Amino acid sequence: MQGINIERLKSDAARLGYHKKPMGDLIKFIQTSIKDWFQNYEGQLSINKEKYQKKIEVLKKRKEEIKKKVGETLIVPETLLLGISGIFLISLLYYVGSFEDTVTALLYLGLGAVGAIIVYLKPVVSDFWKPILFSLLSLLVVVMQSILLYDRGYGYGQAIIFSIPLGILTYLLNENLFNSAFAFMDQSKAIWHRIRLFINRIQRSINHSLKIKSEKKMEALLKRKDLMAEKIVNQMSYEYGIGDLASDIKKKDVTISPLRINGKEHKYAN
Repeated sequence: MQGINIERLKSDAARLGYHKKPMGDLIKFIQTSIKDWFQNYEGQLSINKEKYQKKIEVLKKRKEEIKKKVGETLIVPETLLLGISGIFLISLLYYVGSFEDTVTALLYLGLGAVGAIIVYLKPVVSDFWKPILFSLLSLLVVVMQSILLYDRGYGYGQAIIFSIPLGILTYLLNENLFNSAFAFMDQSKAIWHRIRLFINRIQRSINHSLKIKSEKKMEALLKRKDLMAEKIVNQMSYEYGIGDLASDIKKKDVTISPLRINGKEHKYAN
């Protein structure tokens, strides 16, 4: 152990015992040396504990903020379904158009959205001309798709019949684009706040576990420190007793060379 030479301490303890001097200073030296040796470990564990505690406090404060936002939002199945339907229509239009090429897919998406954008920007008396606008855009998509299908070898009737569902999708997308977008954003926020609350709960649990782990390590370290100090002090007390016994033997002019106690040789200079 850094700072403690056990053999040197044994010699010092025996010398103190031989000269009948108290070993209080030696015990203090041992305790201080052990404390210094463990100090870095204790300091690091204390820093970790404080770090986890601060994280827990921050997460608790954040939890209250998230819970407030969760209370301000609701997950409504009908609204969620409306938002998903908009994503579905957009995906389906793009998917059908992509059979031709990317430009066609983007063109279909544009025709499926431009009517909704015009109505959103010009809402005045839109109830009259909105159906007409949406129908014209849908008809344009049907015509385009019919031409593409005819070029692939379909007959006129088949091309038109197969294109009508795409025109219906275009009409529905124009009709519900912004409602679906707003519904999707609203429900996404509600779901996201609940996901954040769940993540926050996991983070608090993890940091709490790490804090408990640090506390247990600190407790084990303190026990180890106390046991080590007690063990070394007991060793020194034993050596002190040996020195004290050697001093008494010498005073009685008993020659023992070398001194053997419990089968061990003990040589100490006076």
